[in-house]
Formats: sequence, C-alpha cells, structure tokens
Amino acid sequence: MTHGNDVDGLASAAIIMHRYNVPARNVFFLDYSDRRLEFASGKIINAARPGDSLIITDIGINRQQAERFSVLIKGVKGVGGRVLWFDHHAWNEKAVRGIATLCDIAVVGDTHFCASEITAKELGIHSRQEDRLVMVAHCIDRHITENNQRSINRIDRIYGLGLLNYNLKGVAAANASLRKVVSELSRYRILHQIIKREAGKMARINAKRIAVMLSELYAFGGNMCIGFSKTVLPSQACYSIMRRAGSSIGIYVNTEEGRGHIWSESIDILRLASALGGGGHSNAAGFLIDMRKYNWLRRKSDRQRLVKRIETAATRML
Repeated sequence: MTHGNDVDGLASAAIIMHRYNVPARNVFFLDYSDRRLEFASGKIINAARPGDSLIITDIGINRQQAERFSVLIKGVKGVGGRVLWFDHHAWNEKAVRGIATLCDIAVVGDTHFCASEITAKELGIHSRQEDRLVMVAHCIDRHITENNQRSINRIDRIYGLGLLNYNLKGVAAANASLRKVVSELSRYRILHQIIKREAGKMARINAKRIAVMLSELYAFGGNMCIGFSKTVLPSQACYSIMRRAGSSIGIYVNTEEGRGHIWSESIDILRLASALGGGGHSNAAGFLIDMRKYNWLRRKSDRQRLVKRIETAATRML
C-alpha cells in the first residue's frame, strides 16, 4: 500500500516491485480518503495468506483512520502475515504509536528523509537505478531543485497533473491506472508516455479551475490566504494563492474531497496542520474536513465558517 498522489509514494512501490518481483495487481494506492482505504483493506485481508508481508509506504496515520488501519493490520497478522510500515510524515503521535505497536517493523516519523529513502534503506535496496529514482523522489518531496531545477520541476509537474487526472476516477479505475504507471517506474522509465498523456489531459482543466478559485480568496492574519476549488494540483493552487495575495502561506481547500492543503516556503506550517487534525511536512501539510459540518461548502457563508476555524487555529499555533 502506498500514496497514489505523488512521486515518493510511487517510487517506494516501484523499488519494492522491482526488487521482489511483486506483481502490479498486489499494489494498492491510498489518498487519505476512507473509500480508498476500505477498497484496499477488503482486497488485502481477503487475499492474505500465512507468510505474506504487507508493506505500507508513504502513508501517514491520522486520527480519523487509525481504527481502520488497526483492523487491516490485525487482519493480515491474524492469518500469519507480517506488516512493515515505512513513512516520514509527522501526524498525531498517539495514533502513530498505536499503529506502530501492531506492526512487525515500523520506521516512521523521520521527516529528514522521504518515504522511498526509508524504504530502500530498511529493505537494503541499493543499485544505481534504484538510487536515481529515490533521489528524484527525495528532491521532489523536499522541494530541492538547486542542482537539477529544470528537470526536477518538469518531472514534478508532469506527475502532479498526471496523477491528479488518474485520481479523479473511481477507486477501482484509479488503482488500475496507477498500477500501469508504477509498473513503468519499476522498470526505471521515469518520464514515460503513459504519465505524459494523462498530464496533458489535466493541464487545461487545472488551469481553468485555478483561475476560478483566484476570483474568491480569503486573506487573514497578514500572511495567510485561502482559496476553494474542485480538484486541482495542490502545489500550483497554493503557490497561485500566495502569488495573488502576496501571502507567506497558501491554503487550498478541495471542495470535492473535503481536504485542505497548506503550503509555505518560509514558515513551518506543521503545527497548524496538526491543530486542524492533519499533518505532513514543515512546508507542505494537509488536513481533512468534515464536509457535513460546513454544508459541503456550497454557500459563501459555509466557506467563511471554515475560514474562521482555520484562522482561530492559526492564531493559536503560528
């Protein structure tokens, strides 16, 4: 199981697939939504056999999903399987400890490394091709572009748009499509035609939605601004918000998935994400939203209520 929305998650799965000859059908992709986790858990528990190993990579455990992961892990171990969890996100400590104690191996919470680095190190995966893929994942995940800025930015944008298009599909269809992508990555074909084609499809949709989002922004605190949109590329949405508002922190709220994305180049926003029940990195983090409490953000007054909640948390945490 891995994160299906970024290069780090796919790279983690790819190096495991290549080293251990794991068939693509045994790889499942999550995005912190309950529907993806339910789909993957059901398939994995039903297929688990004695001696099998479930490897969870690039997936942070938040409070809302801790119980679901607990059921999954106990189900695999209940038939004599093993569970290994490799992750680098900073999430709720109590939830992380609770899940880690259930695993046979858990290496989690070291934010200095990306998930594919931790996975490669702990499993002893090391070759020239594997190291290159892990390096690319690290640079994209940590936003390091000094040495290979043009190349890294291009890979980041193509994968960001391509994966976004895949993840707009239903759960089963998204998993099937992402398996094709990760299969190419496991052969160390980083920029292949499959992902380029999907990125091209999404680029126009992404640009139009961001333009609409920028027409209704909510600024507060002197250095923060929030925008609301249907599914778009989070990094581009947040940077567009920051540029338009001249703010240090950009927050994009996905009105389809009930998820907030927080980005900043100069301020540690992890405490704010944690205060909102989420987590992630110091410069890129996220949180889930109970859309029922905000009437699915249909009206401007609903969006203003969510802005007020975020503003209150920011006043306390930043």
